[in-house]
Amino acid sequence: MTSDGAMKVLRAVADAARADLAMPAGSYTSAAYYQLERKRLFQSTWVLAGCGQEIPEPGDVMPCEVAGYPVILVRKPNGDVGAFFNVCPHRGAELIARPCSGRRVLTCPYHAWTYDLDGRLRMRPYYNGGKEHDVADHASGKAYPALTTIRAAMWADLVFVNIDGKAPPLDEHLKPAIEYFDGYDFSVMRLAQTLSFDVEANWKLPIENFYDNYHIFSLHPLVDAGLSQEHRTPSEWLGGPFIKGGYRVDGPASDWISGIERNPNVCERLRNYNSFVAIAPNVMMQV
Repeated sequence: MTSDGAMKVLRAVADAARADLAMPAGSYTSAAYYQLERKRLFQSTWVLAGCGQEIPEPGDVMPCEVAGYPVILVRKPNGDVGAFFNVCPHRGAELIARPCSGRRVLTCPYHAWTYDLDGRLRMRPYYNGGKEHDVADHASGKAYPALTTIRAAMWADLVFVNIDGKAPPLDEHLKPAIEYFDGYDFSVMRLAQTLSFDVEANWKLPIENFYDNYHIFSLHPLVDAGLSQEHRTPSEWLGGPFIKGGYRVDGPASDWISGIERNPNVCERLRNYNSFVAIAPNVMMQV
């Protein structure tokens, strides 16, 4: 049941949207509204969970958290990326505490139940008493406990998950972004570094700040000196979860990015253009 406080904020958000006004304060400060966002937004849509290059080889496993749920991303033997709740169905123990590689099975640290990389039960030690281990015989048609699968899909080597499993297909969800980047080869990109920050703010504020290029002249004078306001285009909504802004760096402005390795496979439309992209609810890209 949704609290009255959360619904009050939700109505205020709807009123602000209809009037083209800023989001009401409660949408950033209300704990009840935040829980509503987790349920209606983060659990029900596609959410970025990681990068495929973080689990490049079969047997690579990475734990993460999505919408408050513990999740593991797994590179399967066939090369696909899968996702499961990071919970053993037997007693609810956490399966994977830190990233690991070369796993052939996932083993619960509590009672050592093992699962294959597709989430199927492999073996329950001493389950039948004494030294009688229960080795799963899936060909028999017998039902066995399994890890709970989470819907997962990839675009541009980004791994997205959908907790409730009811979102439209990822390529349909990301259609505006996919069409915009048609002609940009993401396959040549390589993960160079990962940095983590704890930001003391509501989750929406960093995203709003990211695609607001109006503040650059006042807060980032060195950037503005090389790429002043006239080079930048205002952020615009292109449909679905996709917002785009950026600037073209032809002529003297291109000196600002000298020394940065160029993607060799870029169509003319996107060449020398720096795109600031937000894909709701938690993706921010500078391409």
